[in-house]
Amino acid sequence: MVFWSGSTPDTALSKLFGRHIRLVQGPALSLVAKVLHVIAWYWQRRPTMCQHVLDFSSIALNYSNRMNSKTYSARKLLSDAEHNDVANCLERLGVAPHSRIALIHVRNSSHDTQGQSADSYDVHHANADPSRFQLSVDYLKDVGFDVLTVGNHPASPSGLRGVVEYHSSPARTPLRDFALGSVASLYLGTAAGAVSGVAFNFRIPALLTNHVVWNSNINAEEFAYGRAVILLKNTFLGGEVVPLSECLNSRLPASDRALAARDITLEENSPEEILVALQFLLSLGESDEKWQVARMRTEQVAFWSIFDKHTLLPRVCKQDGAVIAPNFLIDNPHWLQ
Repeated sequence: MVFWSGSTPDTALSKLFGRHIRLVQGPALSLVAKVLHVIAWYWQRRPTMCQHVLDFSSIALNYSNRMNSKTYSARKLLSDAEHNDVANCLERLGVAPHSRIALIHVRNSSHDTQGQSADSYDVHHANADPSRFQLSVDYLKDVGFDVLTVGNHPASPSGLRGVVEYHSSPARTPLRDFALGSVASLYLGTAAGAVSGVAFNFRIPALLTNHVVWNSNINAEEFAYGRAVILLKNTFLGGEVVPLSECLNSRLPASDRALAARDITLEENSPEEILVALQFLLSLGESDEKWQVARMRTEQVAFWSIFDKHTLLPRVCKQDGAVIAPNFLIDNPHWLQ
């Protein structure tokens, strides 16, 4: 559900930003979602409201072929007061003005598990071990970045050395969680989690790790985002690695217990894989030409050929979408089968 003030904006633009407004996870999520769907259904049929409500009931409507247009960077939506607020926030955190900033989010389910017993939560497979990101944090600091933690619950320490723990600081506010994207030069972290929407909205380069290829009805936003390098989470069935085509056709259940019942295990990306992919992302920089050359590499063409053959939904942004980390594909040829 998307709101704006004044006249109705360009439809494509409103769809582009509308899909990045997420519901906060919580015990009442399913009930709230049902209520919002009912409200939206009625509003779409009222003459006074229909021009202000967008219908996202179809999964295909979550796509936009303007995904990678820099014209729509959210930087243009922030007011002077909001820009000043971000600057003040960085000052409170001890980050020097004009520093190169990288945002990092290593998902640990801390928001989902607040107020729940450990046994009731069943999606730990989407998490990652923060220690696997330490090599990359060290590298970013060596090349002049300040690394700020974002996304996890304030009571959950990042477990990373040398980072600025924004996520657990008194400076944290919901608006700053988003607006920090306006000063960041890089996003690094797990593909799972709404925090990656900051990278998409502000059009900053992103390394999205530990992405799980679930099924052929895939609608992964990160695959469409053209300034992302993606690392996949290797899938094993009975101890044997599962190739891309079978992953897409297997309809993996998004549940720890259901995965275990099918003898399916997932392997996190290694520290070395993450570091090499990060260095590759940084080598592409702002050059559209380098990104296009990367997309045309042999292993990229092979991956997307299999992907398109086995997915039910057509892929948008085919010419300027994400790049799967090349070294990872070379070292894991089952992703090209």
